[in-house]
Amino acid sequence: MPLVAYHVPYRTGQQLGADTLRRLARLPGLVGVKHAVGGIDADTIALLADPPADFAVLCGEDAYVSPLLALGAAGGILASAHLATADYADLVTAWRSGDVARARPLGHRLAALSATARPPSAAARHAGSHRPGADLPGRGAGRTGVRAADELQRKISRRHVEKPGRAPSSVRTRPQWPVPDKEHPMAKYLLLKHYRGGPTPLYDVPMDQWTPEEISAHVQYMRDFAARLEETGEFVEGQALSPEGTFVRYDGEGRPPVTDGPFAETKDLIAGWMVIDVDTYDRALELAGELSAAPGAGGKPLHEWLEVRPFLNEPPTISE
Repeated sequence: MPLVAYHVPYRTGQQLGADTLRRLARLPGLVGVKHAVGGIDADTIALLADPPADFAVLCGEDAYVSPLLALGAAGGILASAHLATADYADLVTAWRSGDVARARPLGHRLAALSATARPPSAAARHAGSHRPGADLPGRGAGRTGVRAADELQRKISRRHVEKPGRAPSSVRTRPQWPVPDKEHPMAKYLLLKHYRGGPTPLYDVPMDQWTPEEISAHVQYMRDFAARLEETGEFVEGQALSPEGTFVRYDGEGRPPVTDGPFAETKDLIAGWMVIDVDTYDRALELAGELSAAPGAGGKPLHEWLEVRPFLNEPPTISE
């Protein structure tokens, strides 16, 4: 029986590199992999640049299927494909045939749909199917699955939809904020560089063991990155942080604040931060991926994990 492996490191806690996936592809009966690593990293690009023969790399994250198809993925295993199956089939065909003019706008439209594809609760399904005029997503009456899904989302109140749960993982968890769209803009994002407390980088050589030349190269990369974003209008501000810090809390009226720490060897240590102002969540991930490639020991890209946090905007008003 043909088997498809699932590579979902934010659920398994185990990151597999391109070489490891190629070795797995040689196992008898394994015909493909659902690839869901939370973005498009260097290993994803390396794997698709030289994919194993007779082995299908299938995108496992709805928001990234179009760029992965552009890189050479064979298809996808996607929740929102149940809502707009024909549209996703068209997307695969367009990228395979090299029809970029058709594939690119369709990919953007389906990325917006993916924000609506989280499984609703029983209450949400009941509300969507019994309120007057409600239709399930489909391709009837001249509407595409994308437009029908958008209608359903508007008809179901947010308070009826259960919050998606976090999968336990010692490495990383899937972001729980919505993918931004025209109705819910989330332009500003905070990129956090964890020197300690975050997932371990691919090349884990502490900065205090780098040579002065390696540190200078790393800092220059950061400066060049910020300068480039200043030219595009996407850079807001950024700053490196001192490792010293103190915890402070309120201790009651008329009392001085209580301080503790700094717990230099045990607390999470954020080395720096950068605020960017971009059009889409995918663009924020793209820039974070570039920043993660800053050189470290030996001049090699760090492949460090960066935490991407959206600025919290005022939630939209929901009318019944």
